[in-house]
Amino acid sequence: MNCPYDNCQNNDINSRQQYCQSCYQPIFFCKQCNQPNRNYAVYCTNCGKNIPPNKYDCLSFKGGLQRTNLNHFKIAKNFDECSVTPQKTIQLDSACISILVYNYYLFLFSFKGEIRIINLLNNMQQVQRFNADDKIYADPAISEGTLYVGTRRSISAYSIPAILSEENISTEPRWTIPLQNNEVPMKAMVPIGERLYFNIKINSQYQKICAINNIKTGNPDPIIQINAGPGVSSIAGNWSEKSKKIFFFSETKNNITLHTADHRENKSPKIVSKTIHNAPSGCDFRIPIASIGRKVFVTFKHKETLYRIDSDTGDLDQKICENVKEYALANANSAFVVNSKGLYFHGTSRQQIDLSKQRLSVKIAPYILNNCAVLAGLQNGTVQIYNYFNPTSYPKNWDISDRDNVAITSLVAYQNILIAGNQEGTVKLAYWD
Repeated sequence: MNCPYDNCQNNDINSRQQYCQSCYQPIFFCKQCNQPNRNYAVYCTNCGKNIPPNKYDCLSFKGGLQRTNLNHFKIAKNFDECSVTPQKTIQLDSACISILVYNYYLFLFSFKGEIRIINLLNNMQQVQRFNADDKIYADPAISEGTLYVGTRRSISAYSIPAILSEENISTEPRWTIPLQNNEVPMKAMVPIGERLYFNIKINSQYQKICAINNIKTGNPDPIIQINAGPGVSSIAGNWSEKSKKIFFFSETKNNITLHTADHRENKSPKIVSKTIHNAPSGCDFRIPIASIGRKVFVTFKHKETLYRIDSDTGDLDQKICENVKEYALANANSAFVVNSKGLYFHGTSRQQIDLSKQRLSVKIAPYILNNCAVLAGLQNGTVQIYNYFNPTSYPKNWDISDRDNVAITSLVAYQNILIAGNQEGTVKLAYWD
């Protein structure tokens, strides 16, 4: 089969390849006709079938659209055979708040608004550097060639082809919508089709979930309010051919409601709201929610307890863990939880890893390398890497900070490339092989 990229003449592609061996660009294979496609195509170039967002595309959102912090790329070697091989160090102007990967380009974001783009296939060379219009408060996201950034001043959309163009480079936003003086975007940008969801904080007592429609055009609609009140959660989604849903929670006077926005129709999504039955307390919305299928995960304030909830019924489905600070999900039944003692593995074998003396960073979730390893960022500036199948065994360490007690603030993996950033803006890349 021929490589689907126009600038490549390779005609020796097979259905087992994830990357073209000639141009090194990622490939998606249509599940219907098995023909190769550009990995971020909207529809199959051969049979015309719509291609759902590929699970390898999850790094376009911090933690993935489902907010599970799971990398589906399968490491060929087992844990004991792998080691960390440092490759590159990059210094941002302030704390590294987010790391994204789109195709083979690495996007780094600092709190003060610096944005750097690294080509992971070209010796990890920097290809672009520019600044947003102010400090970045919400986690950026990338969808269909567009970068969405929420700063203290505005919500902006940047064209990635224009940013990376060799002839007509433009780092100016395709569009920008200003915010009111008392509005601060929080949590994360969530672009879904023609709509961009995001959280706005007015003050400590009032927050809202907003959306912008027609985001693919150069003239999007004004900001609309979806929900508001003293407490609203982050946003998580379940996006496939059969289900195109977005979830979020709201709370008023201890009445907790799960809202589901169904995007299966092209019109404005229908929002269905269900009261959560037998909620033990109010929710701790500082901790992100997550979703897998119809299961939604949320943390309650009572004993800081993480629960799994059935979105169809609103019932508490399963208690996961108490004293939760952050978490990552391997699947609907397995979670790696940062709790008051350290790292807790909730799965077939429930095990607690005591990190009380090493101070696990409670502001970032663990990161899971599919069926291989679990990465945890520490306050002392190191990343500890645990065996997925035996997390209580001795971990492998990766030093990020050049001096002690500079906390890890961002942590992801792209295929077998580990990427971590810290409070001082130091970002390091390493191979896990």
